[in-house]
Amino acid sequence: MVKKNQEVWQVFENAGWDVYFDRMQGFNEASAIELAVNLEEGSSQVRGIEIPVIEETIAEVNGLP
Repeated sequence: MVKKNQEVWQVFENAGWDVYFDRMQGFNEASAIELAVNLEEGSSQVRGIEIPVIEETIAEVNGLP
């Protein structure tokens, strides 16, 4: 869904999030979309749970540095 909107995807790609979304595709697409849609300065809401979106969390979730 994020990749379908080139303007939005460019923002994520410029920030280095393209690898993150590619890694998540094999897991839970609905959660990945919810994470992206609800992303606000440093956190996101997924299924009612606030998730800090920081380097440590990203590394823990998917093993990316």
